[in-house]
Amino acid sequence: MVSGPFLLLGDMNARTKQLNEFLKSDVYNLDVNDDDNMVYERLLNEEILIEYGIPEERFSCDDKSNNNGFKMISMLKNLGLIILNGRVGKDAFIGKVTCKDVSVVDYAIASPVLLPMVYDFEVLSFNEMLSDCHNPLHLILKTQGEQEVNKNEDVNEGCKNDKFKRPRWESEYQDAFIQNLNTGKIAELECTVDRMFSDDNVTQVEIDILYDNIKNVLHAGAKACGSIKVNTGGRKHRRKKSNKPWWNRDCEESRTEFNNARKMNVNDKSNEATEHRKTCSKKYKQTMNKSMNQYHKEMNNKIRKLKSTCPKDYWNIINNSNEKQEVINKLSCEIFAEHLKKLNMGGHKQRRSDDKSYLPWLWRHG
Repeated sequence: MVSGPFLLLGDMNARTKQLNEFLKSDVYNLDVNDDDNMVYERLLNEEILIEYGIPEERFSCDDKSNNNGFKMISMLKNLGLIILNGRVGKDAFIGKVTCKDVSVVDYAIASPVLLPMVYDFEVLSFNEMLSDCHNPLHLILKTQGEQEVNKNEDVNEGCKNDKFKRPRWESEYQDAFIQNLNTGKIAELECTVDRMFSDDNVTQVEIDILYDNIKNVLHAGAKACGSIKVNTGGRKHRRKKSNKPWWNRDCEESRTEFNNARKMNVNDKSNEATEHRKTCSKKYKQTMNKSMNQYHKEMNNKIRKLKSTCPKDYWNIINNSNEKQEVINKLSCEIFAEHLKKLNMGGHKQRRSDDKSYLPWLWRHG
């Protein structure tokens, strides 16, 4: 059994079908050689799965297995580890394929103690720019003390239109917020809610209007107590300067076109959208390669001419192309010799301090 939290993601080249790596602690699979600690670990793992509603049986869209798959399942049983694919997050009860739309060979494997920290797990759509045939795995973990984020929380559109930031709800605004609420409008909203509860023919338009009125009352109270700060525009987002001198406008336009096609293919799984994404990806790669080759060709010609016409500029280009790394700390010969001494003395009896036989021949005779 693995002691402590453990997490592993990557391509295992193992197809495991729906083989179960999770062992239940019953009389049928308990080994006579299992000690009390191993039995306790299995019972604890079962409690964690039950508590967080994680199925013991793993789901997978891959209906085949191979020799590597059987070996991996056996290893996971011995180590007490759990496969997250087909069990948690958006991939729960699915087990989406991860390679060439055929097989599951990329896995997220974790110890059961980490399961309460798993916020989401998903097998993303294939992206030609990231891999030749593998789908990326997306895993989000919650750290201790971090509050869970509500994924269904929408941004207040009224705040966006008025150029306001979202309110920061702190204890110092509590009393002021309550005092600034419009009690008259709240009473009207209560009457509207009571009427809608007794009416069986309430329309979606009436519900939307009620929602907007409640939102406006809360927003007005927050604005009056000062918990919302006016967004004056601030600094605009500035894209970092690219360290790729060959990057040009054609590369920028090709990247934008590819990103738009990729986002469209996430929602539209049709063959036309997929082919469009592949076409944009191929065009993006070709544009970058063309720009890169053209830049290197021009730079080579420039360097050849400068070497004979202007040696100073030639050496400036050569020197600037070499990345200089600052030496943080340089070890002395004494510290290095002491380190080698300890390495050579490992597993042997202690030598005298004046014994230099552990040093290499060159050091003793140099």
